[in-house]
Amino acid sequence: MPIFPIKRAHCYLFDLGKKIYQVQQFLNLEDLPDEPKTVMTPNGDIHIIGGLKKKENLLKTHFIFRSTTSEVFKLADLPYAVNPSNSLMYHSKFVYLVGGIVDKG
Repeated sequence: MPIFPIKRAHCYLFDLGKKIYQVQQFLNLEDLPDEPKTVMTPNGDIHIIGGLKKKENLLKTHFIFRSTTSEVFKLADLPYAVNPSNSLMYHSKFVYLVGGIVDKG
């Protein structure tokens, strides 16, 4: 279960079995947005989707944090910005983004 403090250099991974935290450090912290949505896959990759830029602009970004190497990789942007009310889930090799989009009209 990943926990991302806002704009910190570390990610805290809570081991549900051992009931302890493991600490991972980001190498490219400046690339990550504020307040993203996150989900971890069984191989330890953490998908970091959306977030805020300067507390007002919703983002379409998609990053992966590889917990095995502590590296961050940027993937293709999403077609729409991620609303803070959206949620993420992992199921059968896919990451699902659940929720609506923001109406800019």
